[in-house]
Amino acid sequence: MRRQSVLYAAAIAMAAVLPFSLSLSYVPLSVALVVALSMRRLPKDFLLFVLLYVWRGITLLANGLPIKPLRDLYDKTGYVAFSPLRLTARRFNALMLTLALSSSAVALLGILAAFTGLFRTGWIYTSCLGNCQLRVKRTTEIKAVVLTNRERNRFVGGPRLTYDSPATLEPGEYTFHSYAGAIVKVRRKDVVLGEGWVGAYGERRFFRFNSFVGFYDHKMHSGAVFGILSVLFSSLGLFYSPLYLIFALLTLIATLLSGAKAYIFATLSAVLGVAYLRVGRLRELPKVLAGISLVGAAVLLHSPLREGFLWSAKARMSFWRIGVETFTKSPIFGIGYDNISQILEPYHAKGIVDNAAHLHSSYLNALAETGVVGFILSIAIMLYFIILFLRWAFEEEGFRRAYLLGVFLSLLVVALVGLVESNYDTAILNLLLTFLMGIGRALKWNI
Repeated sequence: MRRQSVLYAAAIAMAAVLPFSLSLSYVPLSVALVVALSMRRLPKDFLLFVLLYVWRGITLLANGLPIKPLRDLYDKTGYVAFSPLRLTARRFNALMLTLALSSSAVALLGILAAFTGLFRTGWIYTSCLGNCQLRVKRTTEIKAVVLTNRERNRFVGGPRLTYDSPATLEPGEYTFHSYAGAIVKVRRKDVVLGEGWVGAYGERRFFRFNSFVGFYDHKMHSGAVFGILSVLFSSLGLFYSPLYLIFALLTLIATLLSGAKAYIFATLSAVLGVAYLRVGRLRELPKVLAGISLVGAAVLLHSPLREGFLWSAKARMSFWRIGVETFTKSPIFGIGYDNISQILEPYHAKGIVDNAAHLHSSYLNALAETGVVGFILSIAIMLYFIILFLRWAFEEEGFRRAYLLGVFLSLLVVALVGLVESNYDTAILNLLLTFLMGIGRALKWNI
């Protein structure tokens, strides 16, 4: 009984902390994991994650590389840590309301920052491609936050800019030359932007560039967290308690403010899908989702977002071509897990791709880094849990069905986004998703 109390307290702490801090989330996770291991009631299907981790280690050894830290497996242990939890309806409501209130508080900060004058910092972001004129009124700092080609971006007669490292500019006139595009950050009161600069928007706390990031460091992280929570709260609101629809709306707005296009599209599709399920026309759901996709694509291609979408699609084609070429050179072991940046760096230096982090596809990342075995394992694990939670959802009733359906749709969102983003090994996403999966397994088996 005491262990159940500690486990429940850890779950409440996890729900309260996770929207605010990635690092602090590991504290309740670790406490829950110790308790769960002492109870010896562990889900056997977690071995699928272990198997994938072992294979990743093999690919690294096969390529003469050191094995990565355990964190790539540890952030998935929420499924193990919270599975033994026993939840009554009252405890479940308290847990979900804690998660809803904490995430909605962060969402409200983003909404206030977006639509009021609050949280302004005095810095502005602006873009340059080619030659851009800048007059500096007083000694100031300038930071490059995006450099497509690091070797060919500099001020004529001034410092060379390096990524996210400030350079000092004395008063005077400068010409900044950017070969393949750059976004810089300057203090509004210290400079006058001349010809060549494109756009200028003020920096706000909880935003990076013009995208809501909350307490994380990237729009894809906030898009993932708030997208998943919006889907979960929509399911709870439509199938259990309408109160959760308020939280679904707030987290959906936060998802939209993130500007993470893949998560926005997948989240909206999932929310519309769960609404259609509420009507009870399950057999027609695939047709509805197909219709949503076609209409969404048609609207996108005829909207102001069209150019950005087409540029993004073209950029991804370059990444995907590199990924396929990399796979063909080592189809069994790949190039070693989490090693794709070494391949992308020369392309990034030449301006062929705009970053050297990943291939913008979880599946191609798995294929290039861990070969065909890792690719099959990654897909099989995702499909297994999608089918499992769908089956569980339709075996249960009441709040259990509402919650399990929300987890199923959240997994589906992550799987769809994985087609165009490398999201499977994002720590904050894994912490949230496996936490929700662990609670789902607890609802199914610990009645």
